[in-house]
Order: sequence, then structure tokens, then C-alpha cells
Amino acid sequence: AGVPAFDAVMALDDVDVTMTWVPAANANVELLQFHNPSTSSPEFRSFAASGVGHICFEVDDVAAEAARAVIAGMRLGDVVTAPDGTTVGRLTDPSGNWVELVSFSRPDDPLSLLNVESFNLYREMDALLAERSAQ
Repeated sequence: AGVPAFDAVMALDDVDVTMTWVPAANANVELLQFHNPSTSSPEFRSFAASGVGHICFEVDDVAAEAARAVIAGMRLGDVVTAPDGTTVGRLTDPSGNWVELVSFSRPDDPLSLLNVESFNLYREMDALLAERSAQ
């Protein structure tokens, strides 16, 4: 609390926030919990609504992870299995943020993180852009 830089970056007054960064494959997930200003718990947001963002995690077992998330306080929207066997679970957290869980039925699915050519893709793109900018 009382860090002017937080107020400036978040365009809010008197920000009090707990933050953490979770390493994930080729990126980091930044998680913030606001203590001030306080957040309210909105009504369940439709997954079909426009303009609503989400975060998606690839998991081995959507049903099991969705059950754990519900115990932790999330609200389950639905769990859908596509004709190809890919399963998607959609939830919202207590602040109304969408969280999606996906499990691919085929180990060679090109959308799976297991099949990403390089887990350092972002770092490699940054290096390439820096190199080209220097020329």
C-alpha cells in the first residue's frame, strides 16, 4: 500500500495489491489480488458475451481440475466435449474473471503446449526484434 508507482500504472488511487508471477511454459502469468480499491462479486458473466477476456490453462483432466476450482470458490459454467474428444471447462472466479480449462484428446494436437516448437518463442522473438531494430 502507498506505492505511488502502483497508483500510476493502474490509474487508481491508493492501490493496495498482492501480486505474484507464475512461470508457465514460455511465459509468466501475473496474478493480482486487490485489497484496495475493493472489488465486488458480479453476477455470473455469460461466456457468449462480447468484450470479456479470459485465461486458459491446459490440464490433463478438466473434470478433476474444475472440481478443485469449485472447491476453491470458483463457479462452474459448463464442461463441453467436442466431437474430436477435446474437453473444455469454463469457470468464473469470485471477481467474475473467466478461467478456461482445456484438455486435448490427441497428444499430437497442434494447439497443445506439448507440441509448441519452442518454449522460448517469446524470448526468441524479442531477440530477433532487438537485432533488427539495431540494424
